[in-house]
Amino acid sequence: MPQSAQRDRLLRGIDRVRITLRQKRNHHLQQQQQQQQQQQQQELRQQQQQLWQQQREQQEFSQQRQQQVQQLQELRRQQQQQLWQQQQQFSQQQQAQQQQELRKQQQQFSQQQQQQELRQQQQQELWQQQQQQQEQQEFSQQQQQQFQQQQQ
Repeated sequence: MPQSAQRDRLLRGIDRVRITLRQKRNHHLQQQQQQQQQQQQQELRQQQQQLWQQQREQQEFSQQRQQQVQQLQELRRQQQQQLWQQQQQFSQQQQAQQQQELRKQQQQFSQQQQQQELRQQQQQELWQQQQQQQEQQEFSQQQQQQFQQQQQ
């Protein structure tokens, strides 16, 4: 076997070994890349899940805040209504008291008027009695005078 053929065969063997090594290395690199990609995808999925969870929590928190705000508004509305009702009741009570006081004053005034009218009537009757007594006295005096004159 000539030397050149032997050398060619040796070179071809070396080439084959190189190609095999390169293929193995490439395959190993591909596997590494695939693993890295899978890892990255997994991390990305985890990040997305975390993000969704955060969004969900934020949404729940904002809903709770909204509910609290609504409850506070409702509470304020109820308090205002109670205050308004109390004011209404108070003003109604005041009006009722004022009306009662006014009625009392009117009653007192009418009683005073009646008493005054009664006093006036009594005074008038007394005056009339005095007049009658005076007239009777005058009449009796006249009669006495006439009687005395007749006796003379």
